Parts: sequence; C-alpha cells; structure tokens
Amino acid sequence: MGDRQSQALQKRSSDSILMPPPPPPKRQKRPPKVIDEDVYADALSHIVARDFFPGLLETEAQQEYMQALDSKNTNWIREAGRRLTQVMTPGPDRRSRMARATSFTPRRSSGIGETPRGWVGDTLARTPKTEGRNVFAPEEKPEVDVNMSLSAFQAKYTSEDNESFNELLDKQNLKRASKYAFFHAGNKIPSAQQIAHRARERKALEAAPSSPSNALITTNAAGEERQAVAPARPSQDLSTRPSTVNSFPDRQGPRNHFMFGPEGIEDTHTTYFQAAEARSNAPPKSVTYNATRFQPIAAKVDDTIPPSPSMSAIDAAIGRRPQKPTDSEPGYSGAETPRVAGYSFVDADPTPSELGVPVTDEEAD
Repeated sequence: MGDRQSQALQKRSSDSILMPPPPPPKRQKRPPKVIDEDVYADALSHIVARDFFPGLLETEAQQEYMQALDSKNTNWIREAGRRLTQVMTPGPDRRSRMARATSFTPRRSSGIGETPRGWVGDTLARTPKTEGRNVFAPEEKPEVDVNMSLSAFQAKYTSEDNESFNELLDKQNLKRASKYAFFHAGNKIPSAQQIAHRARERKALEAAPSSPSNALITTNAAGEERQAVAPARPSQDLSTRPSTVNSFPDRQGPRNHFMFGPEGIEDTHTTYFQAAEARSNAPPKSVTYNATRFQPIAAKVDDTIPPSPSMSAIDAAIGRRPQKPTDSEPGYSGAETPRVAGYSFVDADPTPSELGVPVTDEEAD
C-alpha cells in the first residue's frame, strides 16, 4: 500500500499556481503534404507545360508519333496516336484527360528520343532497348494529383528541401520574436499571463548556480561567515514605469505619414464590397491562362462566291461587244470619258510643263 501513489489532495507549488506562458508566435501556413524532390519537380513541369505552354505538349506528341511511324512498331504507333489525340482534342475536360494520361506512379516509360523495345535498325540511334527506364522508385513516392492549377498544387504539396528550409525559418523566427518581443508587442500593456511568465523566468535565472552574485562573503576570527551585499549600481536602479505612452489608441504604435501610408478599415471591419462578394453566387476569382498567351493566327480562306453576270453582260460577250466595267466590277474607276455612237471624245494634248519642256516668258504670256 505504501508503494501505491497517494490520491490525497496536495498543495500546488508556486510555479504551478502561475498561469502558463503566453502562446508562441503564429507559424506561417505551410503545404501539408511533403513529397520527393524529383516528383515535385516533374509535377511542376507537367502543370506549367499544360497550362502555360500547351503547344509544347502538342509538339512533343507529334514528334513522338512521327518517330513511331518511322519505326513501324504497331504498339508504339497506337500509343503515340492515342496520346496525340488526347493532346490535340480541345474541351473543358482536357485537364482531367491529361491527368489520367500522365501518371506519376512507378512505371516503365519510353521517352521521345528512345526506341521501343524489340526494334532493330541500322543506325546506332535505332538499336533495340532491352531495359526500361524506371522514372520513380517503387513504394517510396506517393500518388500526386496534378489535376489542379499551379497555385493549388503549390498550396497542397511541397518538396523535402522546402520543408527543411521552412523548419529552419520557423526556428529562426521564433528566436527572433523572443529576442525582440517589444517590437511585436507595440504599445500594448502586458497581460497578467505575460507578467507571470516573465517573473517565472527571472526566478529561474536567479536560482541558477552559475549566476553571478553581487554579495561579498567574509569570515571572522571565530569562523563565522558574514554576507555583505554590495549596493546596487545606477544601471540596476531603474524605474519600472513603462517608457511609452499607454494612452495611444493605435495598436501598431506611432507611424509617421512619410514612411507609412494611411490604413483603411479592411483589416478590422467588413466593407460593403466584401459583404457583397460573400453574398454573391459568382465563382471565385481565378486566372484564365488562355488569356495570358497569344492565340494562333489561322489562315484566312476566302469562301465568298462571286456574283452572277447580268444578262446584258452575257449578250455582250456572245456578240463580242466590249462592255465598260460597272461600279460593281473590278477595274471601275469612274474617270472614263463618255462615248457617243461608240466614239469617245478627243483626249486633250499634254501641256509643255507636263512634258517637262521649259516654258519661255513669251509662251507664258
């Protein structure tokens, strides 16, 4: 019974009576899933090529299909044709089709520049490939969903190197926040929780055996020890009053208008536009990647049908009578002279100035 832990009420220590320490500074939101560096880079390359450079995937698919036709391999031709069809087919579900066509699981893949297995040719570039290239190691790299936008993917996944850097950054931010706590507190009055935590830390520092003491210990002839406390130095006899004005209304502290612009109410109050956006049934704002690139210029095809000739034009052509062009026919300018009985007026002779002949004063008069 003596070994059993006593369930009687016990008095708490002075440290436990105090409130717990204040919470640590807020940690920045990080992507929850950590994946391998190679998988992360390949997935980013696929999403960027799909959303920002769609012509790149089409060019690669066309090149692969041409190489498959040159190899005369039926399986390779079928697979390359299926991939080319998926890339070239427009539609709203193209992203989901591309996600199904592109898998980031361990598989045997043959790149564009590789020759399919079993193909025997003449040159070195067409030698048979006996072993497939394992892009990813099995059972170590999880499934990665690429059926999303670039920003959504980066908010969901991160690489191992980025996660290690984020951990170091969080530790450094925590040390800096504890060292410069007065910068983060601003002009706020310390709460009871913060005061209790500071008092506990001060007691722990004073109780440490390695802490320096200002007391002078002397021993008399009888062997008795006496402690003579040295007077406090001017740097230690400081006032406990706060050095800032406690009645300042701004939580961020005094800020001049030269370095800081005037703040709005968006951070503290809900504006009319924010409330209207929350009530609206419209989809959230997003980036349309199709509008960020130039559209291909299509060749113009003139499908206009020329007008049918009139009956008078047909009769003139049968009778071999030339007909002057009308305003609806090409070549009509409206500057032709009228004709009488098939004869036109006599054209005016050009003047000497039009012929480039110098004009004398007598001719000018």
